[in-house]
Amino acid sequence: MNDKTREWRVLSDDYRPKLKEVQENSQKEEVEIVESQIVKRAAVKKSKSYQEANAIRDDLQDAYSVLVGDKTKEWKIVSSK
Repeated sequence: MNDKTREWRVLSDDYRPKLKEVQENSQKEEVEIVESQIVKRAAVKKSKSYQEANAIRDDLQDAYSVLVGDKTKEWKIVSSK
């Protein structure tokens, strides 16, 4: 936690699904695809290739209705297809 700005952030590079939503709204194969893309995005973002990271994020949202929270290091499905 940063006391000066009263903000917090997750220090890990690992992203976690919001499990209840993922279990209810998706199949195992889709979850594996999403997780692999999120790992790829984290690596790309770490190398400061922000346009590529944003493209992966946008593809996840368009194809799987997944939102990625960089601050909380979580991802969730916002609607089922």
